[in-house]
Order: sequence, then structure tokens, then C-alpha cells
Amino acid sequence: MTHKTYRTFAAIFRAVSAFDFYSDDPGETRGHRGCGRSVGGAGTLDSSPKIPSLGRGESGGGAWDGVARSGILVGMMESGLKPELWTTIEPGQDVALVVCDMDGTLLDGEGRVPDAFWSLVDTMSERGIMFAPASGRQYATLAKMFAGRASIRTFISENGAHVVQDGESVSVTPVEKDTAERVIRLVRDVDHRDIGLVAGGAKSAYVERRDDRFTEQVETYNAALTIVDDLTEVEDDFVKLATFDFNGVDDIVEDVFPGSWDGHQVVVSGTHWVDIISDQANKGNALRDLQKHLGISPSQTVVFGDYLNDLEMLDQADLSFAMANAHPDVRAAARYEAPANTEHGVVSVLERLLNL
Repeated sequence: MTHKTYRTFAAIFRAVSAFDFYSDDPGETRGHRGCGRSVGGAGTLDSSPKIPSLGRGESGGGAWDGVARSGILVGMMESGLKPELWTTIEPGQDVALVVCDMDGTLLDGEGRVPDAFWSLVDTMSERGIMFAPASGRQYATLAKMFAGRASIRTFISENGAHVVQDGESVSVTPVEKDTAERVIRLVRDVDHRDIGLVAGGAKSAYVERRDDRFTEQVETYNAALTIVDDLTEVEDDFVKLATFDFNGVDDIVEDVFPGSWDGHQVVVSGTHWVDIISDQANKGNALRDLQKHLGISPSQTVVFGDYLNDLEMLDQADLSFAMANAHPDVRAAARYEAPANTEHGVVSVLERLLNL
């Protein structure tokens, strides 16, 4: 199976798997956990699946309901959607762009960039290969993490909603003002969950909740953080509304963010985080625009990811890698499987691709 054909099947696989033809409610379609839920035509996430999974469709208790029963998805999985091991790749590839998620992917088990990665950055720079981190983190945080590495010039931040090159915003995909105010009101009204809201702007991240327990969580991902009295009065373009739940986000979509979100999407970006962003904002769209800007094809692009917010960008690269610790849906979408982040999988794969 060619890389292009593989990407096509993977996209069909995920699209078909989002529907549950046995749903009790004719007004909604249910998908497997975290991969897609539509209520009244608005894209959100279903985090409360009810039916056991089949084969590789399993995703933390989710289900390929209906379609999997017909054997369609099972047949697709058996025909080659299982990722190949990274060791099957021929050493030395034509690589022009490497795009890498951070948490659970490049960063090790202690949240640090592996020491061996920095020499690879120098090698890629010498060969004219661009490296771009792609993360739900804000630009200021990513820039701080890679400070002193002049060759790292491009950053895909806020899950693709904010792309920066050479210190200048290349693209900003904001959340509509009315939607932002709705999210702010909803979170303010919650008194039965231990949650807090982070409004990610192009200039800074902003919070109303100011206790140390919460801000310590926020500062991990937001180097530029401003505490304000009223988020609705902030003069900045909000590119992401991120809610942190200390007890996990398994049921937060239906509990806190029900209903239609026209023009926006709800994305589970971690065990404790759920984001509301424009439905035009994702890492895949950001990467596609970057490839077009740089004149680099998917065949020359390498992508690494581990979680659901990485799915779209995997489709933009022939050399797509899911970490061994990745969400099952991500492993099903990727062409290859890399070692786990705790085993410095990105480093191992790049060394092979660069024939080092």
C-alpha cells in the first residue's frame, strides 16, 4: 500500500468510525471515545461510550459500534491499517520538514526534551531540514523551551490556531467573541466540578481563577500568563478556550459544554484538558498551510504525535509516526509506530531517517 493510499484509508477509517448507526437519539451521531460527536450538526466530543470495542477500534472503552458490526472497519484494519514498526523504514530518507508534538511525544516521562535531541537539531539545520514543534501550548512557552536554537524558527501553537515564524504571527484563527463569552459564562456557573478556564490569546494567556493550585497547572503550558478580574474585558484575540478539570474530563462535554457549537469544535487535548477552538483550527490545517508556504510536499514531511489533537496533522505527512504510548485512534491513523516517548522514540526514529 502506498503512503498516499494509506492516508486515504486512514481518513476514511476515522470518518466512518465516528458514526453509531444504533444511536437511540436520531438527532445525534456517536463516535468512539474522544474522536467525534455531533449533536445538531455541531462538532464536539463524545466521552461516554457505552458499547464494547472491537479489535483496534478500542479506545479506552469506546466502540466502533454499528459499522464495526458490519465488518467494514474490521476488513479495513485487517487490510493494512495497523502501523508498521519504525525499524522497517529504509535508513536515509528525503526529509525537508519535521513536525513534532511535545507532551507524550518529544518530551520524556519527566516532561523534558531528551539531551540527545539537541545534536539532531544541529544536524537537521546543517542539512536544511526545518524542525517545527506543534503543540497545544502557547507560542511563548514553545519559544522559551527552544530558546537559543536559532534554527527553530517556526512554531505551531495552540493546537494550530496560532502559527508563528521568525517571531511574527503567520496565522491566527480566533474564537468568535460571542462563543468566547458563552464559554466564560458556562465555566463561571459550574459549582459541582473543580475546574478553571484559560483564555489563550495571541499575546498572552488569561485566567480569572488565581489560586496557586490552579495557576501552577496553567503555568506549565503558558509562559505568558495574565490574571484578570474579567475575561470578557480582555482586548486580545482568543485562539483557544481551555478548561482544566482536576478530576478529569471524561464527561465534561455533556456536563458543562452541551448543545451546538457552530463554527467551533471541542477537543479533548489531555486527561484534564478540553479546548474549544475554531473548527478551522487544527494542527493539520496549520501544517498544510506551512507546507504550501515552504514548498514542501507530504512525501518530504515527518510527523510525530500521540494524542487526538494530532490526528489531522498525521494525514499531512507520508512519514507519520504514532508513539508506542499513543491513543489507539492515533496508532490506527499513523503509517508507522515509534518507540514510546519515555524511550526517546523521536530521537531513535530521526537518527534512522537521517542515517546517523
